[in-house]
Amino acid sequence: MYPLSPILLATITSAAPWGDYQWQHASRPGAADQSNGHNPPHHFAAPFGQHGGGMTSAAYFLDNNPNGSAIIALTVGSDGLLSDPVRTSTGGYGAISVNPDGSPRPADTLSSQGSVTVKGNMLFTINAGSNTVVMFNIDPEDPTNLKMVGAPADTMGEVPVSVDYSDELHTACVLDGGSKPGVSCFHVDPWKGLVSQGSLRSLGYDFNQTTPPTAPAGTASQIIFDPDSKALFAILKGYAGPPAIPGSVVAYKTE
Repeated sequence: MYPLSPILLATITSAAPWGDYQWQHASRPGAADQSNGHNPPHHFAAPFGQHGGGMTSAAYFLDNNPNGSAIIALTVGSDGLLSDPVRTSTGGYGAISVNPDGSPRPADTLSSQGSVTVKGNMLFTINAGSNTVVMFNIDPEDPTNLKMVGAPADTMGEVPVSVDYSDELHTACVLDGGSKPGVSCFHVDPWKGLVSQGSLRSLGYDFNQTTPPTAPAGTASQIIFDPDSKALFAILKGYAGPPAIPGSVVAYKTE
């Protein structure tokens, strides 16, 4: 299970049915997952691949840059030290959340978890300023070598901040946290990349945010599938007040 902050569990909200979205259940491939990729604030993940006759691991983080974002891949040595950074463009732009006074937030710029997700030899990330989600293949011989699959896909909302992937459903879902919030999902095609499935789904209540988001209170935090892929959860922060507004977990059934 993914750890959830108690404040985010204060309210459980059941969202509307998915409507025209069709979940695609499939048997899991034989290969084991390598990493879940949910580590704040730089969203490190560490898959493993064969490289040079031995086992090489890599760590990834998102450079969320309004002038052009990138995934930074670093080799993880046997001593745990990071080296040899490789920069790969995400094909879009980042976005910086702001403080209540309107000034940019220099740290934790997305106020979220899961902006980078690694499953098997696939990496997913977001372009918060371009409102797109991106899929990469990881070279199993050199895990710092990433290749974009297809093109960045429109999330249909504003300011995507978190992405998760289900092996069983062959589906990636994205949480948008700006003035047009919601959840969008995509079939993951190994050749075409991300294929949109249905429209932007509502968060089920009046989620009042700005573009860029005013942080940290009241922002979209994370989207995650449960371990059996039978449900999808969107986690939203609350406000300390006054008036105090509890955080929420918006739950969607996938079957």
